[in-house]
Amino acid sequence: MTAIVRLCAIAWLAFSSIAAVAAELDWSTLDGQTQKVLTPFENEWDGLDQATKRKLVDQAQRWSEASPEQRTQAAERFARWQSLEAPQRDELRQRFRWFSQQSPERQRELRRVFQRFRHLPRDERRQLMRRFEAMTPEQRQGFVQGLRMNDRATGMRRFLDQFTQQERIQIRRIDASLSQEQRMIFRHRMRDAAKSERGKLMRQWLQMSDAERLEYLRPR
Repeated sequence: MTAIVRLCAIAWLAFSSIAAVAAELDWSTLDGQTQKVLTPFENEWDGLDQATKRKLVDQAQRWSEASPEQRTQAAERFARWQSLEAPQRDELRQRFRWFSQQSPERQRELRRVFQRFRHLPRDERRQLMRRFEAMTPEQRQGFVQGLRMNDRATGMRRFLDQFTQQERIQIRRIDASLSQEQRMIFRHRMRDAAKSERGKLMRQWLQMSDAERLEYLRPR
């Protein structure tokens, strides 16, 4: 294994996380390919706890199964990491720990925000990053929530474009008549439906009587 490939393998291990499984993992029980990837850890292997060993073995297997493109991406990430100063690495570690403590739903929202950020022009990204880094944790949370609300509003406007003006007025009238709980139930059911079926579901909703809507929104 070349030096750069070994470094990439270490980077792959360092930046991935897998749930630990309690199991006895002696060095002698590892297959040859796994030992090759984990060579940098051989001398300290006996001193590692079982959770750390399992994590390293799982990630070594993933590395062995990675495509050339995935390995190239890992090499690029590792090179960027190596170019950072120690304070920058500490900041990134803190951000990763904070991210890993968020709920799965929150993590998905943050990933969507990041994808939007990646597609901005470079100058806009730098300007936005400077603003974001100057914010307090509370301001950052509000900023992300604002982007999320904007995304939802944009998606709703696009969705409503398929309806006539009269239908849109009726949709807003019905929505205003619902309680918060009923509104959330309906929105969850809309999200659960396939995108191609949501327009049809909304038209069915408009054709229901008030009694039928109340029955439809009854918690199940």
